[in-house]
Amino acid sequence: VVGTEPCKACPDNSGTWTDLLNSSTLFEMTGSTRAEQCLCDIAYFGTVAGTHTASGSCTACPVNTYKALVGTESCQACPSNSNSPQLSDGADDCLW
Repeated sequence: VVGTEPCKACPDNSGTWTDLLNSSTLFEMTGSTRAEQCLCDIAYFGTVAGTHTASGSCTACPVNTYKALVGTESCQACPSNSNSPQLSDGADDCLW
């Protein structure tokens, strides 16, 4: 959007991400035009909404869960009889 209004930051633990190379490698993007383009970071879940001002939040995945992708998806539970610390970013953090 062209204008003089300063950019607004995404909420804590989120950012705007894009797959520039179609390679499943995400890069932080600048120049987003809507707050809803803010996505929760890896190991965080939640929802960000809004057009000009972001509302919502991204919360750390609790113990015994993980989240390996950027986005609004929920954290996944570790397999039975395994444990992981808070902020786990993959199933390999679930230890037996």
